[in-house]
Amino acid sequence: MQHWRLTCCCVYCAGAVTINFHPDLRVLMAEAHYLDRKGFIIPPLALQVALQEDEYRKWTESLDRLLGLYCQVVNSLTPVEARLMSSKLADLEGCLQPGLARLNWNNRGIDSFVTTTTKALHDFQTLHYSVQKNSAIIEKLVFGLASAKLVADLPTEGEVMELQEFYEYMEQHRAAVVETAVQKYRSLTPLLGKVEELVAGSNTGKSPQLAGYYTYWEMAVFNALVIMVLRALEKLHSMLGGPTKRPMFKVR
Repeated sequence: MQHWRLTCCCVYCAGAVTINFHPDLRVLMAEAHYLDRKGFIIPPLALQVALQEDEYRKWTESLDRLLGLYCQVVNSLTPVEARLMSSKLADLEGCLQPGLARLNWNNRGIDSFVTTTTKALHDFQTLHYSVQKNSAIIEKLVFGLASAKLVADLPTEGEVMELQEFYEYMEQHRAAVVETAVQKYRSLTPLLGKVEELVAGSNTGKSPQLAGYYTYWEMAVFNALVIMVLRALEKLHSMLGGPTKRPMFKVR
């Protein structure tokens, strides 16, 4: 009967939140039913426990679904997203506090607790989806920077260009690629602002809450630019030093 006095219905265990109902409660309920059928006198407290078996089963199932959803939501976050949404995660943990601190297995507040926390989890999922959607667009733009080709491919047919024509051809291509890259870079700002609006409720471009998120994408952009330049240098080196069947340009 000691399990009657468990102080909470949920508990942290090995980094996860699990149901805190002792398995002996089910045994107690089953034994009380069997003894009652055999005509034995059941202590009032044990009988009261047995009479709540249906509700106990319902609460166990609803809590199991709730905590499964909580683990799914939390585990779906990347380290960057977890830091970005740390305040929202703290709000989620606040919703769990009644189950971790005061609701025991036969508390009538479990239904309300499950309903409230489930809604909070669904709201968090919606927010996470919006953040992921914007992050995917940002990632695509950053990938576009890394894959930009600063050095143009030379024509394989026709007359070989003269030096001045060759220079203008390569420079026009480089300028067009750089202009496109600049447009992609500038389009990052409103996307980052949208994420700030979603998470912090502001659009300043300097929210302390997004400091780690800004740093992550700043490094991603820097690495993308480095890759872009290195690929251009490698291609130029191969054009100047590699074997070729056709000259790059001609000089009069």
